[in-house]
Amino acid sequence: MDAKNMTLLSVYKMITDENSRAGIVCQVEDPVTRDFWQRTFVEWPAHYRLEALGAIATIRPTKPVLRTPRDQALCFARTCYDHLAGTLGVELAAALEGKGIVTATEDRKYALGPDGPSWLTRWAIEDPSRRARHREFASRCLDWTERRPHIGGALGATLLASFIERRWLQRKPESRAMRITERGMRGFAELGIPALAIHHSSSPAYATYSKGARSA
Repeated sequence: MDAKNMTLLSVYKMITDENSRAGIVCQVEDPVTRDFWQRTFVEWPAHYRLEALGAIATIRPTKPVLRTPRDQALCFARTCYDHLAGTLGVELAAALEGKGIVTATEDRKYALGPDGPSWLTRWAIEDPSRRARHREFASRCLDWTERRPHIGGALGATLLASFIERRWLQRKPESRAMRITERGMRGFAELGIPALAIHHSSSPAYATYSKGARSA
Protein backbone atom coordinates (compact mmCIF):
# COMPACT_ATOMS: atom_id res chain seq x y z
CA MET A 1 0.00 0.00 0.00
CA ASP A 2 1.59 3.28 -1.09
CA ALA A 3 -0.64 5.73 0.79
CA LYS A 4 1.20 8.02 3.18
CA ASN A 5 1.58 7.15 6.87
CA MET A 6 -0.06 3.74 6.50
CA THR A 7 -0.11 1.50 9.58
CA LEU A 8 -1.77 -1.82 10.43
CA LEU A 9 -4.49 0.20 12.13
CA SER A 10 -5.07 1.99 8.83
CA VAL A 11 -5.49 -1.35 7.08
CA TYR A 12 -7.93 -2.44 9.78
CA LYS A 13 -9.97 0.71 9.20
CA MET A 14 -9.92 0.15 5.44
CA ILE A 15 -11.38 -3.31 5.93
CA THR A 16 -14.01 -2.39 8.51
CA ASP A 17 -15.02 1.22 7.90
CA GLU A 18 -16.29 2.56 4.57
CA ASN A 19 -15.57 6.23 5.27
CA SER A 20 -12.02 5.55 6.45
CA ARG A 21 -11.46 3.38 3.39
CA ALA A 22 -12.54 6.13 1.02
CA GLY A 23 -10.24 8.66 2.70
CA ILE A 24 -7.22 6.35 2.52
CA VAL A 25 -7.82 4.97 -0.97
CA CYS A 26 -7.92 8.44 -2.50
CA GLN A 27 -4.24 8.79 -1.53
CA VAL A 28 -3.20 5.58 -3.30
CA GLU A 29 -1.23 6.26 -6.47
CA ASP A 30 -1.09 2.77 -7.93
CA PRO A 31 -4.19 2.36 -10.17
CA VAL A 32 -4.42 -1.42 -9.74
CA THR A 33 -4.36 -1.18 -5.93
CA ARG A 34 -6.83 1.70 -5.97
CA ASP A 35 -9.20 -0.20 -8.29
CA PHE A 36 -9.08 -3.25 -6.01
CA TRP A 37 -10.25 -1.29 -2.97
CA GLN A 38 -12.85 0.71 -4.88
CA ARG A 39 -14.34 -2.11 -6.93
CA THR A 40 -13.27 -5.62 -5.98
CA PHE A 41 -13.08 -5.41 -2.19
CA VAL A 42 -16.56 -3.93 -1.77
CA GLU A 43 -18.02 -7.02 -3.45
CA TRP A 44 -16.28 -9.46 -1.10
CA PRO A 45 -18.59 -11.41 1.23
CA ALA A 46 -18.19 -10.85 4.97
CA HIS A 47 -16.23 -14.06 5.65
CA TYR A 48 -13.52 -13.05 3.16
CA ARG A 49 -13.14 -9.71 4.94
CA LEU A 50 -12.71 -11.56 8.22
CA GLU A 51 -9.92 -13.62 6.65
CA ALA A 52 -8.23 -10.39 5.58
CA LEU A 53 -8.30 -9.26 9.20
CA GLY A 54 -6.80 -12.58 10.25
CA ALA A 55 -3.86 -12.05 7.91
CA ILE A 56 -2.83 -8.80 9.66
CA ALA A 57 -3.60 -9.83 13.24
CA THR A 58 -0.49 -9.50 15.40
CA ILE A 59 -1.76 -10.42 18.87
CA ARG A 60 -1.35 -14.09 19.70
CA PRO A 61 -2.96 -15.84 22.67
CA THR A 62 -0.60 -16.63 25.55
CA LYS A 63 -2.68 -19.59 26.73
CA PRO A 64 -3.65 -22.77 24.88
CA VAL A 65 -6.62 -22.26 22.59
CA LEU A 66 -9.49 -24.75 22.50
CA ARG A 67 -10.44 -25.75 18.97
CA THR A 68 -13.64 -27.43 17.90
CA PRO A 69 -13.53 -30.25 15.33
CA ARG A 70 -14.84 -27.76 12.77
CA ASP A 71 -11.99 -25.35 13.55
CA GLN A 72 -9.45 -28.16 13.26
CA ALA A 73 -10.82 -29.20 9.88
CA LEU A 74 -10.65 -25.65 8.53
CA CYS A 75 -7.12 -25.18 9.84
CA PHE A 76 -5.89 -28.42 8.32
CA ALA A 77 -7.27 -28.14 4.76
CA ARG A 78 -9.78 -25.75 3.22
CA THR A 79 -10.45 -23.85 0.03
CA CYS A 80 -9.31 -20.26 -0.37
CA TYR A 81 -11.33 -19.12 -3.37
CA ASP A 82 -10.46 -21.95 -5.78
CA HIS A 83 -7.14 -23.15 -4.34
CA LEU A 84 -5.92 -25.16 -1.36
CA ALA A 85 -5.19 -23.47 1.98
CA GLY A 86 -4.55 -24.42 5.58
CA THR A 87 -1.76 -26.58 6.96
CA LEU A 88 -1.88 -28.90 3.96
CA GLY A 89 -1.78 -25.97 1.55
CA VAL A 90 1.32 -24.35 3.05
CA GLU A 91 3.08 -27.72 3.38
CA LEU A 92 2.36 -28.35 -0.30
CA ALA A 93 3.84 -24.98 -1.25
CA ALA A 94 6.93 -25.59 0.89
CA ALA A 95 7.44 -29.08 -0.56
CA LEU A 96 7.12 -27.93 -4.16
CA GLU A 97 9.46 -25.02 -3.56
CA GLY A 98 11.96 -27.31 -1.84
CA LYS A 99 11.94 -29.68 -4.82
CA GLY A 100 12.44 -26.88 -7.35
CA ILE A 101 8.96 -27.32 -8.81
CA VAL A 102 8.11 -23.69 -8.03
CA THR A 103 10.31 -20.76 -7.10
CA ALA A 104 9.32 -17.68 -5.12
CA THR A 105 9.74 -14.33 -6.85
CA GLU A 106 10.21 -10.90 -5.33
CA ASP A 107 6.72 -9.73 -6.30
CA ARG A 108 4.95 -12.17 -3.95
CA LYS A 109 4.35 -14.67 -6.69
CA TYR A 110 5.54 -18.11 -7.71
CA ALA A 111 7.01 -19.16 -11.04
CA LEU A 112 7.61 -22.67 -12.30
CA GLY A 113 11.06 -23.86 -11.30
CA PRO A 114 13.53 -25.85 -13.42
CA ASP A 115 11.73 -29.12 -12.69
CA GLY A 116 8.22 -27.66 -12.85
CA PRO A 117 7.17 -28.53 -16.42
CA SER A 118 8.41 -32.14 -16.22
CA TRP A 119 6.74 -32.56 -12.81
CA LEU A 120 3.37 -31.40 -14.17
CA THR A 121 3.73 -33.81 -17.10
CA ARG A 122 4.74 -36.71 -14.86
CA TRP A 123 1.70 -36.21 -12.67
CA ALA A 124 -0.57 -35.59 -15.68
CA ILE A 125 -1.64 -32.20 -14.30
CA GLU A 126 -3.28 -29.76 -16.69
CA ASP A 127 -1.13 -26.91 -17.99
CA PRO A 128 -1.95 -24.02 -15.59
CA SER A 129 -1.22 -21.41 -18.28
CA ARG A 130 -4.62 -22.20 -19.77
CA ARG A 131 -6.23 -20.80 -16.64
CA ALA A 132 -3.81 -17.87 -16.49
CA ARG A 133 -5.14 -15.95 -19.49
CA HIS A 134 -7.21 -13.64 -17.31
CA ARG A 135 -5.48 -14.06 -13.96
CA GLU A 136 -2.00 -14.31 -12.48
CA PHE A 137 -0.16 -17.59 -12.93
CA ALA A 138 0.68 -18.31 -9.27
CA SER A 139 0.47 -16.08 -6.22
CA ARG A 140 2.11 -16.48 -2.83
CA CYS A 141 -1.16 -16.18 -0.94
CA LEU A 142 -0.66 -15.54 2.80
CA ASP A 143 -2.52 -18.21 4.74
CA TRP A 144 -4.58 -16.60 7.50
CA THR A 145 -4.16 -19.46 9.97
CA GLU A 146 -0.63 -20.57 9.11
CA ARG A 147 0.85 -17.11 8.41
CA ARG A 148 2.90 -18.70 5.64
CA PRO A 149 2.19 -18.73 1.90
CA HIS A 150 0.16 -21.26 0.00
CA ILE A 151 -0.15 -21.38 -3.78
CA GLY A 152 -2.91 -19.30 -5.33
CA GLY A 153 -3.67 -18.16 -8.85
CA ALA A 154 -4.04 -20.43 -11.87
CA LEU A 155 -1.50 -22.95 -10.60
CA GLY A 156 -3.19 -23.25 -7.22
CA ALA A 157 -6.60 -23.74 -8.85
CA THR A 158 -5.19 -26.38 -11.20
CA LEU A 159 -3.57 -28.31 -8.36
CA LEU A 160 -6.73 -28.34 -6.23
CA ALA A 161 -8.85 -29.44 -9.20
CA SER A 162 -6.40 -32.28 -9.82
CA PHE A 163 -6.46 -33.40 -6.18
CA ILE A 164 -10.27 -33.49 -6.18
CA GLU A 165 -10.37 -35.34 -9.49
CA ARG A 166 -7.90 -37.91 -8.14
CA ARG A 167 -10.13 -38.26 -5.06
CA TRP A 168 -7.34 -37.21 -2.75
CA LEU A 169 -9.56 -34.51 -1.30
CA GLN A 170 -13.31 -34.24 -0.85
CA ARG A 171 -15.38 -31.16 -0.12
CA LYS A 172 -17.33 -31.08 3.12
CA PRO A 173 -21.00 -30.03 2.85
CA GLU A 174 -21.70 -26.38 3.69
CA SER A 175 -18.07 -25.73 4.55
CA ARG A 176 -14.81 -24.72 2.92
CA ALA A 177 -13.05 -27.51 4.80
CA MET A 178 -11.62 -30.34 2.73
CA ARG A 179 -11.44 -33.97 3.86
CA ILE A 180 -8.33 -35.92 2.93
CA THR A 181 -8.99 -39.51 1.86
CA GLU A 182 -6.86 -42.62 2.34
CA ARG A 183 -5.90 -42.31 -1.31
CA GLY A 184 -4.95 -38.72 -0.62
CA MET A 185 -2.75 -39.74 2.30
CA ARG A 186 -0.79 -41.99 -0.03
CA GLY A 187 -0.75 -39.46 -2.84
CA PHE A 188 0.51 -36.55 -0.78
CA ALA A 189 3.14 -38.83 0.74
CA GLU A 190 4.38 -39.52 -2.79
CA LEU A 191 4.62 -35.76 -3.29
CA GLY A 192 6.85 -35.60 -0.22
CA ILE A 193 4.17 -34.28 2.13
CA PRO A 194 3.58 -36.43 5.24
CA ALA A 195 -0.11 -35.57 5.28
CA LEU A 196 -0.96 -38.12 7.96
CA ALA A 197 1.70 -36.74 10.30
CA ILE A 198 0.70 -33.10 9.87
CA HIS A 199 -2.96 -34.03 10.18
CA HIS A 200 -2.28 -35.64 13.54
CA SER A 201 -0.19 -32.67 14.67
CA SER A 202 -3.16 -30.41 13.89
CA SER A 203 -5.71 -32.59 15.68
CA PRO A 204 -5.27 -31.93 19.43
CA ALA A 205 -8.02 -29.81 20.91
CA TYR A 206 -5.45 -27.50 22.42
CA ALA A 207 -2.98 -25.62 20.26
CA THR A 208 -0.32 -23.40 21.80
CA TYR A 209 0.59 -20.26 19.88
CA SER A 210 4.08 -18.84 19.99
CA LYS A 211 6.02 -16.37 17.91
CA GLY A 212 6.87 -17.88 14.57
CA ALA A 213 4.90 -21.08 15.23
CA ARG A 214 2.32 -22.53 12.88
CA SER A 215 -1.21 -21.85 14.01
CA ALA A 216 -2.86 -25.06 12.94
